[in-house]
Amino acid sequence: MTASFVSFGWFAALSVLDFCLSPIRKVFCGWSLSYSAPLYMYASLVAIFISCAWDEEVFLAMYNGFYSAPPYLGMNINNATWPSGAYVAAGTPSVITLLKSQIVPHLFLSWVAAWAWSTLQLLLFHRQFLLSTAWCNTNSFLTHVSPPTFITALPLEQSNAIKIGNRTFCKPSTMALMGYASVLEVSNKVDTSKQENHDLAIVSIYALIPALFAPLWWPWRPRLVGKITSNMFLAKRHQLNSKKQFTYSRGTCIS
Repeated sequence: MTASFVSFGWFAALSVLDFCLSPIRKVFCGWSLSYSAPLYMYASLVAIFISCAWDEEVFLAMYNGFYSAPPYLGMNINNATWPSGAYVAAGTPSVITLLKSQIVPHLFLSWVAAWAWSTLQLLLFHRQFLLSTAWCNTNSFLTHVSPPTFITALPLEQSNAIKIGNRTFCKPSTMALMGYASVLEVSNKVDTSKQENHDLAIVSIYALIPALFAPLWWPWRPRLVGKITSNMFLAKRHQLNSKKQFTYSRGTCIS
């Protein structure tokens, strides 16, 4: 649990930092550091777990340090006071504090390995040291949801987009990786196998999942982010119509 907490915590800290620097996005000129999130998460979880749980000396040092606080409730046996399970809270170090010498180096090395792996792929396949996200500023959907500022784990290489003429299209898979999904209004007159002539509604995946699998316990309709009309994104901010039914759609490319 400690490994999961610090690994996801560092991941969240980087995301929050990137978001806080979004007002000065122009300073970075559309270039971002790229790192592999799966490699970082798996490497940090395994490395921290092994360094903390498989070393008996580390375990004993942590155990003795945690229980070295003065007893709050003692039991007198043979004129000696023995701890009976209750300790003074003040001054008792936390487990993370005791294990920081095992956690911090492995956490940092895991992130460096994830950054190095992603950078190596950029050098081999794109001849770039940094990830270029300048093309995101020409896409109607990506400009609305805000592309990364200076660091990202998203596969936002322009090669993952579809370029037709001077228009660059964002794939539905990229939209899903950013946490968004497409839904289509259900109607007897609509053939869901032919979705290109009908507007698609864009909603957050995190609001869509509880609405699909627990509608009785989650009565709120997902909030609409926007609509796709003729492969163009139009921003809208309101909840889906509660009098209408919607079905999940694979989506379409957005320019």
